[in-house]
Parts: sequence; C-alpha cells; structure tokens
Amino acid sequence: MERIPIRRLALVAVLGALTLIPAAVASAGSTTGNRQELTVGRGFDHVAVLPALLPNSKENTSSIAQNNGSAAATIVMDIFTPQGVQIPSATVVYANVPPGGTRVFAQAINTGLTPGFRGVGVISSDQPINALLSRDITSNTFVKSYSIHNAYPTGGTKVTLPYVANALSATYNTRFAIANTGTSEACVTVLYSFPGGAKAPVSDAGSGSAACASGGYRIPVGGQISFAPTAIDGAIPMPASTANSIMAATVSTTSSTITVGVDAYLSSGLRKLASYDGFVAEGGTSDLGTTISMPLAAKISGFYTQYLLSNPNNTAATATINYAGNTGNYSVTLSIPANGTASHSVYEATGGIPEGFVGAATITSDQR
Repeated sequence: MERIPIRRLALVAVLGALTLIPAAVASAGSTTGNRQELTVGRGFDHVAVLPALLPNSKENTSSIAQNNGSAAATIVMDIFTPQGVQIPSATVVYANVPPGGTRVFAQAINTGLTPGFRGVGVISSDQPINALLSRDITSNTFVKSYSIHNAYPTGGTKVTLPYVANALSATYNTRFAIANTGTSEACVTVLYSFPGGAKAPVSDAGSGSAACASGGYRIPVGGQISFAPTAIDGAIPMPASTANSIMAATVSTTSSTITVGVDAYLSSGLRKLASYDGFVAEGGTSDLGTTISMPLAAKISGFYTQYLLSNPNNTAATATINYAGNTGNYSVTLSIPANGTASHSVYEATGGIPEGFVGAATITSDQR
C-alpha cells in the first residue's frame, strides 16, 4: 500500500488549547466463538494496521478505507485481541468497491464484538488503499468529540512521540497504544525524556512474564500493548517517576516493526479528545526532517499554538522556529537534548509574539 500521510513529514506535534477527554473504562472481550492465530493481510498485497479499536458505550472507533486503485477492490477488515488472536466473527468483507470508493467499518455495530473490547484492526485489499481510524467519545450530556489517526502498513523499529503527559497538574494525560505490524514477536522499550533535560530520562523495558528474554515488553504478532497514567482501561501504568510530567517518548523494538497511536485527554473539566500518530524515526519510511512547515500559528482570543519538538538522536540538536504573520516576523531558538524534547508556546515571553497574531511557522534544525 502506498503510504500517504495527512501531514508533511515532520517531527513536531501542534497542540492548541488542549481540551481533551478521559478514556472510558474498557477491558478486552469478544463474542464467544472459534478463534484462530494471525495470518496478516489474507495474502493481499495492501495492508493497513489500526491500533486500539474500541466498541464501547461511551467510546468507539470507526475505520474508513478507500480504494486507491484502478479496479474494483475487495476490502477486508480482520480484528485481533491484544494477544494477537483473531476474532473470526468480527471480520467484515466488502466486495466490488469501485475505484475511489470508500467503506466504513464501524466497531460499535460489529456484532462480533462486545462493549469494552480493545484490540487491533488489520485492513487488507487486492488494490492499493488509504485508511483512517476515527475515534469518537460521547460525554454525559451526549456531546461527541472526534479524533483521527492515520493507518500504516508497517510503521518502523523506532517511533518518537513528541507529547506524552502523565497526570500533569492532575489534569493532562495521554495514553498510547503500540501495535506489532510485523511477522515476528516485537520486544519494545519506551524511553521517556523531559523538556530541556530537566530530569534524567526514564527507560521502561518491562519485567517478568511481560518481557522478552532479551528485554523489552513482549507484543505478539498482530497484538498490542498500551500505556496510560493508570491501569483503569487495561493499560500498563507509566513509571511512577514520570507522574505529574510532560514528556517525549521514544518507542524502540529490537525485532519486528511497530506503529503507535497517541490519545490525549483531561481528567477534569472539559471532556474532549486529541490524537496523533507516532513519528517513524528508524526502520521504515522516515517522518523526520530538518525543515518543517507549520501551516498554522496563532495567539488570538484564547486559541493558541504550541510546538513540541522531539530529538531521537544521540547528540543534541538546535532548532529555530520562524513565525510569520499579520503582526510581523518573530524567531525563537531552542536547544533539544540528545533523545530529548523541547517546546514553545506563543504565550511564552521568548519570541515576543503579540496577542492577535495569526500566521504560520517554519522550523529548521541542524539534525533530523
């Protein structure tokens, strides 16, 4: 499958006026029935992997696939538990999808899944496809919030996450799901880094039965693991030493390939959702760059932009953000530690960006 990102290749996340939603309580489950081990892609050449599928009364996911080929397509979605076991009763097949046509795989109405299920979706086709994962959450007042993830065929062996929060100010949180997109067991290590090197990085490679013999969290073929501030949704809690922190994380595997989806949410106040996809640094089509165009920068009536930069290299990087807009040009230079992170908000004194600014930005760095 040809990979077509919806963003420019970049190692930056733009998070403006973070108003996010907490995850609903969920545990793995499916309808009773025969299960079989994973056979990725059904023999089709075009495959996309979607982590953290959820059919829940408050939180659901829908997968949208488009035939990007020149002939009618058969598009199939198979669903797997976090342990990599296929649920045959949840498989959905669409035949004769015309070129350019789309089909929606809605987990909430999939009779092969029960509320509370969390797992991995694999979409495959005999034609090239584009695929997205749309997530929606319903508040207690029946107001919905949506977010979108790209779907990737392979991912990489090293994926960087510029924004991770663990109960920051008892309000800001993230959870991230790591799916094994390869054909062998993945052994995954997560390295948490703090802005400006304020604290020593924290490495989490798992232990006991959850870990591979060589180290790293074990993820079976077609399976996934997830991390969050607590284990309430079946996730692995982030290390206690990362509590009340904003961070970047680098997810690495010594075998197979992985893809990572990140959801950010608030634990109090407004209930809204924001999501982004992990950026591939090694072992796949790279998302890194030394010149990155950001189409929006703003500081107006409470709406604002904040750029978060992650450096997955073993040496420090220097990056410059050049803002240009209706009130003029402004420049900010940041030092990003090795395997570390840095950020800049238009509300910081550095840069002197005035209220009412609307424009764009270009970020340049001496390292990818």
